[in-house]
Amino acid sequence: MRAGFFSASLSADGQLYVWGQGSFGEFYTPHRVKSAKSLDILDFQVSRGGCAALLTRAGKLYTWGPNDNGQLGHGDFQMRATPARVKALESKRVTTIAVGEEFIICLGLSMPQKEYGKFARQ
Repeated sequence: MRAGFFSASLSADGQLYVWGQGSFGEFYTPHRVKSAKSLDILDFQVSRGGCAALLTRAGKLYTWGPNDNGQLGHGDFQMRATPARVKALESKRVTTIAVGEEFIICLGLSMPQKEYGKFARQ
């Protein structure tokens, strides 16, 4: 479970639920994030500023929420109501995420995704 501007929790079957008030609307009880249904979620974070990030087991980063300062990483200032994949990190494998009030930080590996298999077999 995580809390910030709103609350979020991951169910035992890997479904993401949110409640409170945020860019997704206002829910007084947990509401399943349908757009994240097929994602194999490894981690997720919620900021006090209302933005959120989720990391898949495949190392892909998805973000949503207010984007007044471009903090979601999509190259624009457009608010996102549902998780959207950060395309600028397409060829990267993100391993760790953290959020602040108006920023998102991620750490990961910088070689292209297709190169990981070569090193894993050695």
